[in-house]
Amino acid sequence: MEELRNFTLLLSLTKGIGIKTYLGLVEEFGSIEALYNNYIHRNLDPQLIANLASLDVNIAIKRLLKSNIKFTCLWEDSYPPLLKEIPDAPIVLFYAGNIQIAQSLKLISIVGTRKISPYGKYLLDKLLPNLVAQNIPIVSGLAYGVDAYAHNLTLQHNGQTIAVLPCSVDSPVPKENYFLYSKILDSNGLIFSDAFPGTKVVAGSFPKRNRIIAGLSESTIVIEAGIKSGALITAKLAFDYDREVLAYPGNVNTENSKGCNYLIKNNIATLADSFFEYNKNADIAKLSKDEQKVYYAILHGQKDLERLSEILNLEIKYLSEICTKLILNGILNTDNQNNFYIN
Repeated sequence: MEELRNFTLLLSLTKGIGIKTYLGLVEEFGSIEALYNNYIHRNLDPQLIANLASLDVNIAIKRLLKSNIKFTCLWEDSYPPLLKEIPDAPIVLFYAGNIQIAQSLKLISIVGTRKISPYGKYLLDKLLPNLVAQNIPIVSGLAYGVDAYAHNLTLQHNGQTIAVLPCSVDSPVPKENYFLYSKILDSNGLIFSDAFPGTKVVAGSFPKRNRIIAGLSESTIVIEAGIKSGALITAKLAFDYDREVLAYPGNVNTENSKGCNYLIKNNIATLADSFFEYNKNADIAKLSKDEQKVYYAILHGQKDLERLSEILNLEIKYLSEICTKLILNGILNTDNQNNFYIN
């Protein structure tokens, strides 16, 4: 098994062997084992053999061990199951941390602008605690802005998070987020990359990273994004992979909202309001019976205390206490005429 893993690593590092060539070779020979056996007996294309022979897998393994980096192969059970489904999955995925997190079929990716606004923070403050409460691991890219805020907020609520890097696992970028990188690992989180140690970060490294973010998750949520942002690339990739994409709309004159509005307008993303309601259900279920009665009465159009008291047969003072509690919990709000409505 170890020889087969090392052979797969060798293939992934060999010039001219991408995922299409790899899958073609596996299909031609029937299995990765058969491909390996033919390599041993030199029954492959001479040029391919020469390219493979130009690399020393033992040096590669030593480099990984030195950096405390592990790897999983496309054919292994430890490889993230949803990522296996995409047509351009990495042959080998390098990682540090708890890879068991990536076995979940309920991973959700959070992406967005590097220049997060108060509105973006508000959305994440409302959304992430609910996701964490449902034991949903959060995937993002460790970049400035939305990525870093999502990782940090997940950890603050004792959730699990996965950072996908455009660079090697042992050389996180941006360097300013190294503390966050360490915090993720210290919190039993996970760091992924398809880049071998020493690989230089180039412009194409970021779209490659984005395909992993999109491929890992059943849903991708765009918080804020410009019209030419990496978040839009991730969203479009997720859409192409037939995954759920959600986006939050915003002011049409705000640069951070143009990307989200574009995704919704072009039916690439679903309006994310419904996702708030979906996650709010977990909070509603925790309310007392009287609190739930008040919540659903207001949801169905009853706005003032007197009408609520009449319908629910509850004293106004008691109702007022319930509504105040629901406001403090972020479930209700009130207008300047003392009418209640659902957040």
